[in-house]
Amino acid sequence: MPNFCPRCNVATDPDADFCAACGTRLTGRFKKNGGSAERRGADASETARYLQSTVGPSFAGSFGHCLKNYCVFRGRATRTEFWGWFVPWAAVVFIAAPTVASVLTTNVDDAAAWLNGFHCFWFGTTLLPSLAVFARRLHDVGKSAKRWLASVVWGGVGVAALGLWAKGGELRTAWLVLAFFIPAGIAQFRAAITAGFGDGMREPNRFGGRRSNPK
Repeated sequence: MPNFCPRCNVATDPDADFCAACGTRLTGRFKKNGGSAERRGADASETARYLQSTVGPSFAGSFGHCLKNYCVFRGRATRTEFWGWFVPWAAVVFIAAPTVASVLTTNVDDAAAWLNGFHCFWFGTTLLPSLAVFARRLHDVGKSAKRWLASVVWGGVGVAALGLWAKGGELRTAWLVLAFFIPAGIAQFRAAITAGFGDGMREPNRFGGRRSNPK
């Protein structure tokens, strides 16, 4: 019977002194008898949840998989799944859309209007799955997505402040914009590097199950 960490409830080795997922020291009854009766009773479901393979879809199937998990922020996403979502996403926006606009319209103004409308529709449609796969990818590396999501909100407030500054043009509003954009930008950059290039954890962590192919 596997033991379970009292903090994150991840299945642990019976001889382990520390949880491999969160680092909690495993002492007392949690190490000797596998946790409380309630945790032992959850053996089947928790073991299936945390020790199942979560390799994820192939690159070709990632886009559809992310659409299927439109607003799922829990769990983990592989690096293949992450790039398999954003690469086709960028290709449609930056390559396919201008080509379609040039075919459907006869002048530059009409093409620009069509592109603006398409971009608004596309970004609005893909915003939630983009945030969700980004969060799941951070989970796969072992990082919490809460701070990153907070920086997204902080940056959104900065966008609103930018609108006020563009309208009023006051210097103090410009400083307010910088106070929002600089911390949010740094956090977004660090999260993007981690999500795009970080190695997934092979072992279970507090966000999901074992990875047999952490790419």
